[in-house]
Amino acid sequence: VRVWATSDWSHLRTLEAASRTHLRTHSAAWLWSCVFAPDGRSLVTTSSALQDSIKVWATEDWSLLRTLKGHTDTVTACAFSPHHGDTLVTVGRNATALVWATQDWTRIHTLVTGHTDTVRSCTFSPEGETFVAASADHTVGVFATRDWSRLRTLTGHTHSVWSAAFSPDGGTLVSVSRDRTVRVWATSSWAHLCTLGGGGSDRVAPFADRSCFLAFAPDGSTVVTSVHGQVEHSALSSANVWTDCGNDRL
Repeated sequence: VRVWATSDWSHLRTLEAASRTHLRTHSAAWLWSCVFAPDGRSLVTTSSALQDSIKVWATEDWSLLRTLKGHTDTVTACAFSPHHGDTLVTVGRNATALVWATQDWTRIHTLVTGHTDTVRSCTFSPEGETFVAASADHTVGVFATRDWSRLRTLTGHTHSVWSAAFSPDGGTLVSVSRDRTVRVWATSSWAHLCTLGGGGSDRVAPFADRSCFLAFAPDGSTVVTSVHGQVEHSALSSANVWTDCGNDRL
């Protein structure tokens, strides 16, 4: 894990394996995700290491605060609840989500998501009342955080759903899949609004058979979707940008 200063993009710190001369992270494992707490005081990293798949770091000095255990397979993603960040949810290949209280890092709930394959990513809605899990089983699960009950299963994708994101106002959810499409949902009813990409037109999203990710602009006016490929052994990122459900691309 590399840490950079955004003021000038200089490299501040590297959190690496024990065999290196840096801080110990996850032993002999792939790192899958990292996320800052809302208050910026801690960073959580997740990996494929079964014995130490979730680590919590203090950003003040980058010391290791805690190793969270409980998953029985790779932990692919994690998300803090918004605002105060009093809850952390971690998800993984066994389709189970663990809910942690960040005050003392105790596990407070085990969420059986109902997915039948790896949960690729997860996120909270901006107000924190809804939690979403995107899965390789081609669906997106929607849960109420008050009791972690399942509200809805969003279907329509025909391949693994790699990522999902809420618009800043919480009114829209978008999901991106290896089926080469982005689906747009209205969170008021969870109705499918439109599909970006796909088909045979020149607006097909150029997704390869690799990871797909997406993000909203802070003002919610634009969604960026990206896929990682390799050219001459150099990792590249290609992206398409849409401004509305008319498939208009910038």
